[in-house]
Amino acid sequence: MQQQVPVVEDGIAEGLISGSPAVARLRGLARSGASGERIVQQAEVELAAQRESEERLRSAVEAGQLALWEWNLDTGEMHWSDENYRMLGYPVGAVEPNYHAWADRLHPEDRDGTEAAIRAALNGDGKYRHEYRILRPDGTILWTLGRGSFSYDRVRKPVRMIGAMIDITDRRNAEASRSMLIGELQHRVRNILAVVRSIFARTVEAGGAIDDIALHFTGRLDALARTHVIATRNPGTTLDLENLLREELLAAGFATDPRVTLEGPDVALDSKSAEIIGLALHELTTNAVKYGALKFPNARIEISWAVNLRYSYDPQLILTWREQGVPIVEVLPVHQGFGSEFIREGLPYRLGADTELVFTGGGARCTISLPLPGIPA
Repeated sequence: MQQQVPVVEDGIAEGLISGSPAVARLRGLARSGASGERIVQQAEVELAAQRESEERLRSAVEAGQLALWEWNLDTGEMHWSDENYRMLGYPVGAVEPNYHAWADRLHPEDRDGTEAAIRAALNGDGKYRHEYRILRPDGTILWTLGRGSFSYDRVRKPVRMIGAMIDITDRRNAEASRSMLIGELQHRVRNILAVVRSIFARTVEAGGAIDDIALHFTGRLDALARTHVIATRNPGTTLDLENLLREELLAAGFATDPRVTLEGPDVALDSKSAEIIGLALHELTTNAVKYGALKFPNARIEISWAVNLRYSYDPQLILTWREQGVPIVEVLPVHQGFGSEFIREGLPYRLGADTELVFTGGGARCTISLPLPGIPA
């Protein structure tokens, strides 16, 4: 007598997909003559396993910020995962999923290209892949990667599209930052080569023995390198004037010399200004070591600076280098060298600065007035 297989009740079979391995196992139990109770128990086990698998999939999708969708092209009906709502800036379930609700969130600059990519996939091989921006109601912008595929009937009529959308904002931002840094590096390399070429030409033009030329050229390159080392510690940020001064004095061996005083507020310099000011400070320090206050034990140097906001909208940095106590017989250099020319002509040309450099009884005095557009004092 053939045993009757009872119907699985209480919605147990409702969640099991026809043709799935779970259903195949239940049919196997039925054919083997298992009791109805055992089949119901097995159905409960299979359903629980299926629910657990679906929950794992849902968690993986949410953790990976993966938005899933399905689009019925015959009816226009769409199904969105919860992440799809969130990425588009809708509360979950707040709108009926449809093409226009998605298209309304496309960035205006990307809409034509994104819709063209969908049409190309529809009329081509059915494979869709496109990167585009989403503009949320709060103004935030997300970069997304959309991928999908079309299904067709026997007469090549498109009937369905399934796909996924991934948030790639971090990747896009990293790419933009990398491109900006590469561009900045190329710009800085071109600038530094131009400066090195100018330093070499001016150093050679000043004349003298080849050993002296090499020594001066090396010293100026070292000063330039010190500025760049400070700049690259925090790329893209400004450089502090006092740190620039102390680095130059440290290189000359006078960082803690009580004969040298520094006084002034915090002043931020952009990299270009710091580069040129750094070279000027190197020339002043070198002159002080060879001829001026750093050569004589009873002489001293006062370096002060201030930011003046009275004369123009842009702040003006006023830097003063004043030596005192240098014997009169030693103050005047034989001729105007690279350093004097650089301060008197180079700073006005490169930075729009007003400069004054004089050698008087007691030592050198230099004043540099430099505009600081956009740089906070």
